[in-house]
Amino acid sequence: MRATWIYVAALILLLAPAALAGEYYLSDEDAYWWYWDGTPNYEVLIPSRGFSYVQVDWSGQTTLYVTLKDKGPLLIVGTAPGTDVQKLWQAMTAPWAHLLNNPRTTQDTEITTDQGLRARFLVLSGSASGGPAAMIRLVAFTREGRTAYLMFVGNEREYAGDLRQYWLRAVHSFRWR
Repeated sequence: MRATWIYVAALILLLAPAALAGEYYLSDEDAYWWYWDGTPNYEVLIPSRGFSYVQVDWSGQTTLYVTLKDKGPLLIVGTAPGTDVQKLWQAMTAPWAHLLNNPRTTQDTEITTDQGLRARFLVLSGSASGGPAAMIRLVAFTREGRTAYLMFVGNEREYAGDLRQYWLRAVHSFRWR
């Protein structure tokens, strides 16, 4: 009996930080939820009809993985310490870049979102080993010594229709709280 209570207490302690990490709120549009998180705090619209949602809080970095449909693509929302966007770009693309033939950064520019925020925008393109053209899109916002970022990871042909709209809506709805 005592071992059971110790197990339950350990689970509560382990799961409590995850439960406090991000918050979801209804938006005026059925297709989206407001997602609030971060240090510094931010909010962003994410699709409410994703296939799956996984949030990870590890070592000062919070990341939400939204699988947009069965077997991808991914919309990733996260924060990281520091403001070196190039270093973040290299770290965030590394898990996928080595799977691509001829990976290359095809875009590296500064954009202004509909919220009036300046952000760095990068795109990595290449062909996957199976042949389809793949891409990673990243938009990074920096503030108070930290970076909040949005990523789209998938095949180029998937970046269309509703999936493209989900990405653009996230980028242009992002704002600091």
